Amino acid sequence: MKNSKILRLIVTSIAALLLTATGSQAERLAPKGHTFAVDLPGKPTYKEQSRSIGIGTVTSENYIVENPLNTYFVSIITIPGFASAFTPNSVLFGQTRDGMLDDVKGTQTSYEDFEVAGKEGKLLVYKMNPPGKPERQGKAQFFRMGKKMYLFATYGTSGGAPQREAFFESIQLSD
Repeated sequence: MKNSKILRLIVTSIAALLLTATGSQAERLAPKGHTFAVDLPGKPTYKEQSRSIGIGTVTSENYIVENPLNTYFVSIITIPGFASAFTPNSVLFGQTRDGMLDDVKGTQTSYEDFEVAGKEGKLLVYKMNPPGKPERQGKAQFFRMGKKMYLFATYGTSGGAPQREAFFESIQLSD
């Protein structure tokens, strides 16, 4: 009898934790000066970084939310002026894709043209095989808007797929 109460308490606690961590507390991310908004399932951590990509140094502002089922990230990549003016979109998209896959140690499954609300971008589907852990599925959407590249990405186990789709459905782009 005592063991069943303890087991019930553990199961109830885990269920409450998963509900909280997988999206019941959505936070709207709409950074000032940028042309997007998206719902994240929790308060993101913020990190800035710079990287040389062959056409100059780009800086990125990164917002990340991790929970037991999924990892979500939004990156705002500022393209250097010269590169922004003279580098074809295909190169900028390709370098963004390659950098993201390198960061998450992922493998591309598909990469194609994509559109959201009249804004053209790229859709990347990828997978990750971390040692000793289940395979992770991922998806990313990239959009170039002026000197900015917006990257919306998420990955996780198969159980977190509905929450990942809700993340992508919440993306709003403006001019």
